[in-house]
Amino acid sequence: MKFIIILFCFYPCSSLAVDCSKYGKIKNDSGWCVPTIKQKESLGNIFTFLNCSYLSGLTCKVKYNGKQLLSQKIYYSQYNLKGEFINKKLLIYPKLNPDEFGIVTFFHVHGATTNLVIE
Repeated sequence: MKFIIILFCFYPCSSLAVDCSKYGKIKNDSGWCVPTIKQKESLGNIFTFLNCSYLSGLTCKVKYNGKQLLSQKIYYSQYNLKGEFINKKLLIYPKLNPDEFGIVTFFHVHGATTNLVIE
């Protein structure tokens, strides 16, 4: 028995010219629309997020700058295009020393999410 697998690109294909801002998102290096990641002022922008893509959630390369100590628990909230709260989840991140890179995944990112806020 032979199987044929057909892959469809629904929203959006990286080869298509898509205006991500129309969906309240930004375009990553591969051309996909991903949510904007913001940090509460209390965190002092201690993380830099790079190369985000959808892989088991929204997976990003993260750099810790060491300006503040990392909290035991960091949460992220999801908001839609209208700024309405969707949900809040625990962010699981690697133990990093200042200026180190790691990988972080925002699990269960809702399709309507336009902003992720790190708290």
